[in-house]
Amino acid sequence: MQRHWPWLPTELYADVLRFLPPDDDFADTSVKTLVNCLGAHSQLRVAALQPSVWKHHYCARYTECVEEREAQRREKTKGDYRRMYIARRKLDRRALEAVDEIRLQLSGRHARAAAFVKEFSFDVWNALEREAQLPVPAYLLSGNDGGYLDEDVDMDAHVDDIPHVLPRRYWAKAMMGVVARHHTLQKWASLYSAEEEEHSVTFEDALAGLSAFYDQSPKHISSWLGMLAHDCRVQLTAGGIELDPVSPDYDLPSLVVRLRETLRGMGFCIAEGDDFYNPLNQFPHAFMRTESRKTIPMGLVYVYTSVARKLGIRASPTNYPGKVLCHIDPIDPEQNEMLFDVCGQSQPLIFTSRDLRQMLVDIGLRPDMPAEIIRPCKVGTILHRAAANTIIAVRWNQRRAAGSLTENHAWCSYAAFCISLLQSQDNQALSQNMDSKPLDALAVLNDVVCPALNPPAREILAKHCEKLVETDEEFARTVWPRTGERSVMYFVGLIVQHKKYEYAGCIIGWHPMCLAKEDLSPVMEVQRLTRGWNQPFYWVVSVDGSKRYAAEEDLYPVDVRPDVIRRMFVNRSIFGRFFEGVHLDNAHKRGRLLPTQELQTLFPEDDQVGCSWVRRGTLGNRKLSFDTPSTH
Repeated sequence: MQRHWPWLPTELYADVLRFLPPDDDFADTSVKTLVNCLGAHSQLRVAALQPSVWKHHYCARYTECVEEREAQRREKTKGDYRRMYIARRKLDRRALEAVDEIRLQLSGRHARAAAFVKEFSFDVWNALEREAQLPVPAYLLSGNDGGYLDEDVDMDAHVDDIPHVLPRRYWAKAMMGVVARHHTLQKWASLYSAEEEEHSVTFEDALAGLSAFYDQSPKHISSWLGMLAHDCRVQLTAGGIELDPVSPDYDLPSLVVRLRETLRGMGFCIAEGDDFYNPLNQFPHAFMRTESRKTIPMGLVYVYTSVARKLGIRASPTNYPGKVLCHIDPIDPEQNEMLFDVCGQSQPLIFTSRDLRQMLVDIGLRPDMPAEIIRPCKVGTILHRAAANTIIAVRWNQRRAAGSLTENHAWCSYAAFCISLLQSQDNQALSQNMDSKPLDALAVLNDVVCPALNPPAREILAKHCEKLVETDEEFARTVWPRTGERSVMYFVGLIVQHKKYEYAGCIIGWHPMCLAKEDLSPVMEVQRLTRGWNQPFYWVVSVDGSKRYAAEEDLYPVDVRPDVIRRMFVNRSIFGRFFEGVHLDNAHKRGRLLPTQELQTLFPEDDQVGCSWVRRGTLGNRKLSFDTPSTH
């Protein structure tokens, strides 16, 4: 026996290293251990070099990829997971450096985003996702919603001293959205192309693309549906239901009913009351959460058909008028087709014949009606129907909110607009929500949607994209110093409330006079303003996420409350772009949001004014007190 280190065989070292758990946090503890082993003695190094030791770390960290590029990496490395891991980490670093350039360099953002998608795409999705999930500052997690921010919370320190965590999260999330929508709109465009191939894009893939407008990966939706199908399989099998279609005990009519009951038992059912008009009801990522699985019929049919197909049931949506029914096509050609109401309680309707005219007569319809009413309809047709549902829900919510358009409404409308544009090829009335995503003009709209349009529509959209880019470039070049301007009292980062309309929000920009009259609410009467148009006007993002343009005389500062700050960051993602902390004086109940480098560049003197406000209570050349109107 050897009396000195090492005394264990290399294979045993490798077996021990395989027990290192895949990292699910930001510490990368297990991988760092493997890297340290590579610098140890020869036997431990040889063990740590074995590809099998790295396999579960690679598979856990990298769940998304560009399939063609992944195949090339696998071929180049001969399937060595260590080498593949190193290659992907290098790619991650380059991608995050590119995102940081987008964050810090205001000019040229659209061009950088377009180049990013072409170079990286889904190969760096997991790196972007980790960046977008960096721990948020403590004051956004505090449970003290009843009063002022806790004095023991360090308002200037981020978790683990991560610098610029909020804008880093924001821009990583923004690039995730660009990648997801670039991918989605390529698929949607093929649905309405003259060269569309049969079944080139499935119903599952098409509707999953809606979630791309919430910066979610459509591929992740498909993975979730796979796990859901597995759970259904387990429950059905435990209940004695035969799933093998070649088994003599296979009963398809009973199976489709039991699957409906199983999904209902998991919480998938019709939303009621006001919840029925939630625009997110058919965005798959919204009902992936176990606590929120109530949706509209389109959402239920989506879940049902996707799961059914993974269980070997050939289920498809139809374009039945007034409701979305499922068509069930038995594998056995001797059995007749079925029509099934996923939302109701009835048994499936089994047709007496496979003849289309007779099938239509069986359900009381004219024999000359379109086949898609009772048989699988085109995916593009059902996707356009989903867009119509979305518009109805958004408008219903806008009426309830007196016309206010929240960020959620804008994203839903943007998705519906893209579908309608691809389907109708008519963009005479371009959506006002096309700029609701900060980097889509070139990377998504110009590079993907424009080529899918006819020449007239393409020209109109291309010019609109060009205008969006020019507007953003002008925004990036325009600096608003306070010196020399007429008295501008407030500053970016100040929490204010509107005297008349009573909404609270945060200032994200200002003009020394009204320069955006077209963005004013139509209910705002100029004669009501004692100082008229020639006073400072401010862009304010309210707590509910809507963007307002208000006169200085209509605003006044309010206390900085944790619930208000938290709701602003939750309801409007743009807060993470423009602010990265809170500066608070608890003794005097004054505070502000700290501007990011972007706002400091555009409003170079506002940070100093904001600091003076928190420390001394001075605004502009005046000292303001809290004896202003209040609704508290």
